[in-house]
Amino acid sequence: VEPEFAGEYHFAPWANLGGNLSALVTLLLWRSRDQIFIDLVCIHQQDPQLKAEGLLNLGAFLKRSKQLIVACDNIYWTRAWCVFEVAAFLKSHGNSAKIVIRPTALVGVIFFFVLSTSSLIMFEVLMPAGGIFLFVRLLYLLHFALLAYVMREYWHMFFETEEQIRNFRWEAATCNCCERNHVSHDGKDLPCDKDVLGECISNWFGSIENFNQTVQTQVLS
Repeated sequence: VEPEFAGEYHFAPWANLGGNLSALVTLLLWRSRDQIFIDLVCIHQQDPQLKAEGLLNLGAFLKRSKQLIVACDNIYWTRAWCVFEVAAFLKSHGNSAKIVIRPTALVGVIFFFVLSTSSLIMFEVLMPAGGIFLFVRLLYLLHFALLAYVMREYWHMFFETEEQIRNFRWEAATCNCCERNHVSHDGKDLPCDKDVLGECISNWFGSIENFNQTVQTQVLS
């Protein structure tokens, strides 16, 4: 039988605290050297002339891009302009087009996991010993329950996105003008953006049906 062991263990929380803080700051502030083009940010949303110039040059940006990262929500594949960007990227890169699809819920999953885990570890380290064991374990239980909920939402959006791509139809996509019934704020008739975009897509892929099949196969894969 081994003799009983008794002693004191001295430690300081600075290494744990500094490591978690550095990881969190790096996650939030680190800038990649890769150059990216974000349409909503890089195309002017207020000035009509600047917006038109940005849209005219959109094809050049897509052609020069190595890959297209789609940050999609549950209505992405029903927005005509978003789908049009995918079509332009597929047209300019052909079979070598690299499209990465990431549900927007992934941001919440990563942020929650890093922030909650770091906070929980630092809380356990900084709390005084004795009498809090059960309380800390309950916090762990709450943490993993919330993490399971967030992950469930992420995978729900992931499979929903997969199903939307598998059953994609350009005919189901709409534009902002369609939601306004093609009437401007001052009561004037608005031309339908979808008709113009659909004509471009039809010229690029031969027909709308060919484009539907390209999305359902090439994009899905």
